[in-house]
Amino acid sequence: MTSISKQSQSSEKRTKKRHKDSIKIYNQSIIKDQKIILLDDVLTTGNTVKACQELLLEAGAKEVKVIVLGKTIRNVDYYCDWVEEYYKNLLLIVEKEINKERDRQWKELSDTYQIKHREIDEWADNEHQQLDYFDPADDYEHYYIVQEAKKKHNWLDYEEENEAAYIDREAEKIKDGAAEIYMRSKDEIYDAINGYSCLSPSNPFIKLLLN
Repeated sequence: MTSISKQSQSSEKRTKKRHKDSIKIYNQSIIKDQKIILLDDVLTTGNTVKACQELLLEAGAKEVKVIVLGKTIRNVDYYCDWVEEYYKNLLLIVEKEINKERDRQWKELSDTYQIKHREIDEWADNEHQQLDYFDPADDYEHYYIVQEAKKKHNWLDYEEENEAAYIDREAEKIKDGAAEIYMRSKDEIYDAINGYSCLSPSNPFIKLLLN
């Protein structure tokens, strides 16, 4: 595949048709029924690779894949705004999932302590039944049982409140950690879009940008 005429550097004139008219395949026999990989350094309009791809398919290529090392971004502000909006929405989704897990743990905690409270009530009822409600001599014993039950209930409430607060703190830590990770990733994307650096392989936005 060879260019038979020089193209203008203006991207406005670099249409797919002009490319196809300026490129010729000399030996179709080596292309027929073959899987072809097209390599390009920078993708700007995409017209060059599209033209080559169509010519190769027309020449009998079985399949044509394209690999480029970089892509020209024309509207940097647009992409930065788009990343910012996507980042906000992604964090909302993450926070929603974290809150969902926190609420599940809260519910599980509440159910556990409800069982413990019922056990205290059952203990108090059993203690009362062993006494004679109509015997004035047992009044103090009944009072003692009521007070002990209150103490136990209050202690359970205190424990439950502390455990619930711990669950909440852990959820906030996870949120802050996720926000920090995505903030660094977002800043790295801004630098990449502006041409200051490349994205690291661990950047969670890579798959998004590829799509």
